[in-house]
Amino acid sequence: MSPNYRLLMVTWNADGVNSRRLELRDFINKYNPEIISLQETWLRPSHTLTLANYRTYRNDRKHNPHRNQSYRGGGTAILIKNTIKHTRIPTPNLVNAEATMVAITPDRGDATLITSLYVHGTSTTATITSNIETILNLGFPSCIIMGDFNAKHSAWGCENECGRGKKLKSYTEQKGLRARES
Repeated sequence: MSPNYRLLMVTWNADGVNSRRLELRDFINKYNPEIISLQETWLRPSHTLTLANYRTYRNDRKHNPHRNQSYRGGGTAILIKNTIKHTRIPTPNLVNAEATMVAITPDRGDATLITSLYVHGTSTTATITSNIETILNLGFPSCIIMGDFNAKHSAWGCENECGRGKKLKSYTEQKGLRARES
């Protein structure tokens, strides 16, 4: 039997983390989360993202410089406290999505996969569910996927719903997955 413990995990679509570092630091100082899932970091390989007491894992959006000089958009990261035993997990091939993954590996109990996922706005519901299946099929006993799915539904705290949100909500119910408000 695995031990009971609670971790404060948060997810944030940063919309460019470099310009919002002070906001991120203030949030961390106020709430002290153990795990932070970031989407739309907009980081380039030359950028750094370091915060005291956290280990940072990230996957920057791959850009073709001769086609897109701006580097705007994309990128995911997970910041996890140094005190939490964990390991980075290689990201599987996903379609129209970006992800960063770590597994929490307690001394006693099963590992839990933590995923920071950003789903491109042009993705279809079938693509989203296929990506979720890919993540779930990695074989971890438990899995937490946090992120920006570009899908709105009132069950997740959105004021309005979109077709993709309704389909994703139906998918999570059919699979017995718990979807929570971000």
